[in-house]
Amino acid sequence: MRIGLVLSFFLSCCAISAGTGTSSSRFVVEIGAKDVGERSMIASLIHPDSVVGDRVFAVVNGDELAMLSNSEAIDLIGAELLEEDRALDRYYQPFMSVVDFPDADAAFHTYDEMLLVLQGLASDFSALVELFSIGKTVQNRDIWAIRISDDSEPRLNKKGMVYMATHHAREHVSTEMPIMFAKELLNSSLTDPGIQQLLKQIEIYIIPMVNPDGVIHDITGKRYKYWRKNRRTNSDGSVGVDLNRNYGFGWGTGGSSSTPTSEIYMGTGPFSEPETASVRDFF
Repeated sequence: MRIGLVLSFFLSCCAISAGTGTSSSRFVVEIGAKDVGERSMIASLIHPDSVVGDRVFAVVNGDELAMLSNSEAIDLIGAELLEEDRALDRYYQPFMSVVDFPDADAAFHTYDEMLLVLQGLASDFSALVELFSIGKTVQNRDIWAIRISDDSEPRLNKKGMVYMATHHAREHVSTEMPIMFAKELLNSSLTDPGIQQLLKQIEIYIIPMVNPDGVIHDITGKRYKYWRKNRRTNSDGSVGVDLNRNYGFGWGTGGSSSTPTSEIYMGTGPFSEPETASVRDFF
């Protein structure tokens, strides 16, 4: 096992300050994986964020980093600390009310900006677009959705298609894709007979941000926290459930964890979270 300097320093600190709660820090880890079997084994323990050649890269918390370092089956090459020490938050307190992306990523949509876009589409294409909420989050925010369809010639039993995005808070680009898709679809409907006919036959639902609580937390203070889960307070005091591991189908059968501090924590049971329960009830 090869361990980078940052990792060695981190583990030494853990030995000194055991029990102080290492799960709040975030690390990018690099893990050797020569074949699909090794990649699958890694995916059963953590969530891989990317694969490049024979390397797997992932963002993990401190508890998961310690677990990986203690596993003889894992070729942990190195780790880099992403998140600043929580003690430094006191320097950011005057700015913590600012919910926006860092300046370099200001073009991305915040929760409020996303809602403004959806409201604008519902206004500009009122004959085709319906805006509604499918339910509430842990922190009582609406999970917004739009329905796109042409009901000028009502059809019984219309087939539907649903596009959802941003189950994981830090995957901000995934919010942008359904927004762009909705704009392209509606603008094309003005002149494209094929799109016009399509919208008479089917209904398209778009839910751009399933996890708004996590998204807002991740960018508050205009700095990324590399947050992944929702904002559920767990029984052990840790925060967050991985919403994409909380659905009923295949719950707890692999690629998830029953440990609340884990980045892939599956929750106390299928649909334990209001976000996933809202998606279930919507379907």
